[in-house]
Amino acid sequence: MTSGWNRGKILTNKSLAVLRGNPGLMKWPVLGIFAALPGALIAGGGIVLLSTDSSANVGGIPLIAVGAYLAVFGAMICSAALVAGADQALRGEPVEGEFARATQHLGAIAGWALIQTIVGWLLQMLSGNGTNSGGGTAGAILGIVRLIVGSLLSTAWALITFFVLPLVILEGLGPVAAIKRSGKIFKERWGTQILGGIRIGAAVFLFLMLPSLLIGGLGAFLLFSGSSAGVAGGGVLIAIGVIGLVVAGLLSSALRAIFGVALLRWAESGVALADFTDEELAGAVRLKKGAVPPASTPTGTVTPRAA
Repeated sequence: MTSGWNRGKILTNKSLAVLRGNPGLMKWPVLGIFAALPGALIAGGGIVLLSTDSSANVGGIPLIAVGAYLAVFGAMICSAALVAGADQALRGEPVEGEFARATQHLGAIAGWALIQTIVGWLLQMLSGNGTNSGGGTAGAILGIVRLIVGSLLSTAWALITFFVLPLVILEGLGPVAAIKRSGKIFKERWGTQILGGIRIGAAVFLFLMLPSLLIGGLGAFLLFSGSSAGVAGGGVLIAIGVIGLVVAGLLSSALRAIFGVALLRWAESGVALADFTDEELAGAVRLKKGAVPPASTPTGTVTPRAA
C-alpha cells in the first residue's frame, strides 16, 4: 500500500510534470502578487490610519475592508486564469486565452472573492492569536481553544471549497452554487470522515520551503550576533530565505491549481487526465482509518459518476 508521504510525492511530481510541459502557467501566480498589491497598499494605509490618534482614524476601517477585498479579488482573477490554463494543459490542448476565459466569469469571481474575504476575516477573528485579553490561566486556555477551533474550521472550509474556483471557471457556476457543489463532491467521493487535507505540496515544503525557513532563521541569528560580518551575512541569508519562501509559495499555488483541476475532472467524470491514475486521485484526501471513498471499490477502481 502506498504511504501518505509517497502518494503525496507522486501527486506533486505528476503535477510538476504538467507544469514543466507548460511553464507559462507560472506567470499567473506571479501576476497574482502584483494584482493583489494595490489592494494590499490600500489596506495597509487603512491600518496606519486606524493606529493614529486622529479623530479620523475610524476611516481606516473601510479602507482595510476595501483593500482586503481588492487584494483577494486581484489575486483570484489570476488564479482563475491559472485554472483555465491548467485545464487546457491537462487535456493536452494549447494553453492560450486563459485570461479571456477567466474574465467571462468576472461576476462570479467577484462574488467568490467577497465570500472568501468575509469568511477569512471571521475565521481570523475566531482564531485570534492563541491568547485571550482576559489574561490568567483561563484566558490562556480559552485562547488556545479558539486557535484550535479556528484552525479546524479553516481546514474544513478549505476542503469544502477546494473545487469552487474550478467549478466557476470550468462549469460556469455562481459562487454559492459552486460552494454547494464542491461540498457535495467531497461528500460523494470521499465521504464525511475526512481527517486531513489534500495530499500534495509536502515535497515542496520539505525540499524548498523548509530549507528557506532554516536559512532565514540562521540569517536572523547572525544578524543579531553583533558582529559586522554577521550582520552582512545574516542579511544575505535572510534575503535568500525570503526568496525561497516566495518561490515555494508560487510553485505550490501552481501545483495545487493543476492538481485541483485534475481532481475535479476525475471526480465529475471518473476519467483521470494526463498521467494521473484513478487510485492516486481516489486517495488524494486523507480519511480516518478504515474509511473508504464511497465511489471506489477496495481495489481502488473508480466507478464513473453518472451524468
